[in-house]
Amino acid sequence: MLVDPNGMDWYDFTDENGNYSQLWREGNAATIVVNGDTYQNIGTTNTIRINKNVEITYTQNEATSMTFIGIESDNWESQITNGTNCYEASCQMLNNEGVQTAGRANEVLVTGLGENGRAGNPTANAQNGFKMIDNALEHGDPIIVGVDYQGGSPNYDKMTDHFIVISSKTETLDKGKVTSTTYNYFDPRTKHKDWGTSPTNKLSIQNNKMVGTFNHEYYNFNYTVTTIRPNR
Repeated sequence: MLVDPNGMDWYDFTDENGNYSQLWREGNAATIVVNGDTYQNIGTTNTIRINKNVEITYTQNEATSMTFIGIESDNWESQITNGTNCYEASCQMLNNEGVQTAGRANEVLVTGLGENGRAGNPTANAQNGFKMIDNALEHGDPIIVGVDYQGGSPNYDKMTDHFIVISSKTETLDKGKVTSTTYNYFDPRTKHKDWGTSPTNKLSIQNNKMVGTFNHEYYNFNYTVTTIRPNR
């Protein structure tokens, strides 16, 4: 009963200096003219960067997701190209954003050690660790986490195999309420930027563990976040 029979679409205008404005207007014409400027129809869904670190996606005039961005893809680093290791490359990504990790001394282990050097059950600190990630991203900062993906480990906790950077989080919204949260990450283990920063590099919290995958031609790994290294 509340649907407008003429429809509503988003329209976009960009001037010669690259400044843009967006409007939600009745109708579905290919273009509209407002105050002498010609706006192009971009459809019923629109994503708007409201500041440096936050994007909101609208379906019609309702916000359906909000993304908190901690690092831009241009600041991704490759451990292969740089001749470093995964932790050093992850630290460099943070440095590129003007952020420094506090390192191992202040880390939060979010899983215990399981059998054969694999991540075990969630620790009592798991929720605090995940809140640490949320706080960093909501302040516009990336954060380093360690992950387990195979038996054994070269690290002191005997389960962390690799380090990655949590780059953003997206909250799905329904009438203003968060219904799910997905985290994206940058992975330094490849020399291909489009793999290292792929939108398919995702993590989510399931049964009080943060888990996800890295799947690109040469690499197919199931990740479980083991440790979170807070920023200074």
